[in-house]
Amino acid sequence: MIRKKIFIADNFEHEISELRSSLNAAGFEVRIVATADKIMPVMLQVKPHLIIIETRIPDLNLKSLLGQIKEQSEFTFTPIVLTGTPRTIDEKVELFKFDIDEFISKPHEPEETIVRLETLLKEAELARQKVPVTTGGFNGSLAEMTLVDLLQTLDVGKKTGVITLRNDGKEGLTYVNNGEVVNAALENLEAKQALLRMFTWTHGMFSVNMKAHNVEKQIFMTTQELISEGITRQYRWKKLSGDMPPLQTVAQKITPLLLDLNKDEILIAEMIDDKSRLIDIIERSPFDDIKALRILKKLYERSVIKGIENSFNKTRDEAASLLDYTTTSQPPGRIENAFAKILKHTTESLTMPNFDRRKSDRRMENRTETDRRHGYRSHPGNICLKKSELIMLRNKLIAEIQHSS
Repeated sequence: MIRKKIFIADNFEHEISELRSSLNAAGFEVRIVATADKIMPVMLQVKPHLIIIETRIPDLNLKSLLGQIKEQSEFTFTPIVLTGTPRTIDEKVELFKFDIDEFISKPHEPEETIVRLETLLKEAELARQKVPVTTGGFNGSLAEMTLVDLLQTLDVGKKTGVITLRNDGKEGLTYVNNGEVVNAALENLEAKQALLRMFTWTHGMFSVNMKAHNVEKQIFMTTQELISEGITRQYRWKKLSGDMPPLQTVAQKITPLLLDLNKDEILIAEMIDDKSRLIDIIERSPFDDIKALRILKKLYERSVIKGIENSFNKTRDEAASLLDYTTTSQPPGRIENAFAKILKHTTESLTMPNFDRRKSDRRMENRTETDRRHGYRSHPGNICLKKSELIMLRNKLIAEIQHSS
């Protein structure tokens, strides 16, 4: 696989050293120049896949440089990113008047910056390949293409159509006209809020129907602005949920409310009823999803709440019954004894040659990463079983308990 080349023109070495290390670690090849006179000669030599230019380089004529780059046919699809520290909004707006693909303010957050650059590279690749989009449309998994990816695809081809996302029993619609997002619908949310929520969906299915529509325009941001917002939200969502239980886990209050909680935190804490999943609380809260997740994380870190173990991917009624079951008394050791008998009875099957092969196959499967909205994320020491294996274990467990009664 060819390493993507990132060209950086920047004379502030201390401001880009961490970014350079992160880009190298992510598999990119990085070339840096610090003076205006070296930019074009080195760029033509390197032939980068993406260009980053610091706007404060001494003696830099930015308008002239961008014109020279655009004159080179080999850079037709090469994303150009400006970076710097504009002092006012007006200064930043002036920079966007140039023919560029993105502006990234300093100081850099390496992980977020890399996500933005990867998105620009993907978009450039789509443009190079002129991705064919049939008149009928296409469909697939959100694990392969998120809403951000789909918007990029339709924007490149300036297509008109309706994107349908299905996730956790919900269906959301995004209306696109000539590559421009004009409206979105999800339950009773306003158009923009519906779109922002769907940006964090990374599991489920999508379908794109390439058809004309007369939906009223309710979204007034450009597609590029929406894509940038979507990337940011995906990054923050993943960052915030990284140290929490899966968001499908049912939340339970474990300590009284702390006196130093603010009113927003108290409001979220009072929504926890030992039956609702974390994601349900986020989506029912009066706050933006990111803010609600941030509050839940704080409550979790302060041990105000916890996730009921093994309650993810259950309905509210199932979760409630699980809570009732965990609080009822059982004869000491009864379940443990039943498991011991099952494991003893299956010792021979565990030593068969085909078990070693199946165990090896399971290890090779990627069972450690799934979207936190939709369930399982394994932890060190967990045993991963298939559904058929779980059903067999359940049936044997019930039989052993009934036999011992």
